[in-house]
Amino acid sequence: MIPLPRFVTFHVTNRCNCRCRHCNIWQLPEPPAPETEQFCRAVDDLADWLGPTELVVAGGEPLLCRHTLPVLERAARRGLRASLATNGLLLDEDIVRRLAALGLEAVNISLDGFDHTHDRIRNQPGAFARVLQAAEALHRAGIRVCAICVLMDDNLDQITGLVDFLARGDLFDGIFFQAMALPFGTRAAIPGWWREHPRFPHDTARVRALLDELLAMKRGGWFILNEDNQFPAMQAYFAAPDRFTLERCAVGEIGFTVNAGGDVMLCNYLEPIGNIARGSLRDIYYSPEAERRRREMAACRDNCHLLINCCFDPSQLVLPPATAVATDGSHD
Repeated sequence: MIPLPRFVTFHVTNRCNCRCRHCNIWQLPEPPAPETEQFCRAVDDLADWLGPTELVVAGGEPLLCRHTLPVLERAARRGLRASLATNGLLLDEDIVRRLAALGLEAVNISLDGFDHTHDRIRNQPGAFARVLQAAEALHRAGIRVCAICVLMDDNLDQITGLVDFLARGDLFDGIFFQAMALPFGTRAAIPGWWREHPRFPHDTARVRALLDELLAMKRGGWFILNEDNQFPAMQAYFAAPDRFTLERCAVGEIGFTVNAGGDVMLCNYLEPIGNIARGSLRDIYYSPEAERRRREMAACRDNCHLLINCCFDPSQLVLPPATAVATDGSHD
C-alpha cells in the first residue's frame, strides 16, 4: 500500500534574482505556466485529499512569481500548513505584512555564512544584510523563521560561529543544514560530478569533525533542526558521494513536487507522472504512471539531494559501523 505523502512542494518558478554558485535552477528556461487558478485548485485537491498537510512554496525565487501569494492565501483558507522557501531578498515590509495576514506558518530563508561569504555564494552584494532585515521584519510580524544552510567548501569554517550568532539573537527559530549535492536544476544525474565541482568539500576529516560538532551542539540544546541520524549520513555521503547508503529510494512515498509548468514529479531526474491541468493530485499520485515511476526509483542507486536532504528517511539508512549513531543517544 502506498503511504500518503508527508509533504508537497510547489516549485512555482525557475526564475531567481540570485546566481548561486551551487545551484543551476536559474539557468533553466521558464516553462509555459498554468494559470494561477490551476495552482489554487491543486491546493484545494491537497486539502480535500490530505487535510492539513505540509505545503512548501519554493522556486527559483517564489516571490518573483505571480502565483505565490494567491497559492499561500488559498492554502491558509483551506487549513494547510504552508511555508515559503526564499532567498529573502524580496521580503520587504509590505510582503511581510501580507504574509502575516495570511497566517503563514513559517518562512525558510537561505543563509550560507556571514556577510562576504553569503554574498559571494549568492552572487549578490548585500544579500547577508538583507536576509537579517527580512528576518527582523518576519520576527516582528510573528512568523517563524528558519535558516537553511548548505554545507560546502566555502563556508565550513563559519558554520559553528553562524549557529552561535543566530542562537544569540532572537530573529531565527532554528537552522537546518543540507549537504552540498548535485546542483539543483541539473537535468540529469552526473556520476562523479563532485570530483571537479569547486564548491564540494574534499577534506573529509574536516567535514567529519564539523558534523560531529554540530551533532554535539544539537544534543546540547542548540536549535539545529536536523535529525540526529542525518549527521552520520552526511559524513558517509561526503566521504563517498557516489556510494548508495540506503536500502532503497523511498522518495516517491514521502512527497512530490509540482513544478513551474504544472508537472507532478516524484523524481526530478525522471519523467513527470501527470500535470495539474489534466487531473487531480490524488488521481495523479495513485496513477499507473506514478506506480511505474516508483518502480524505477526503487531500482535507482544514484545519490541525490533529495535522499540526503529534503526527503531524508532514517528508516532506509545503511551506514558503516564507524558512522552510525548509537541507539542509546551516544555517538560512536
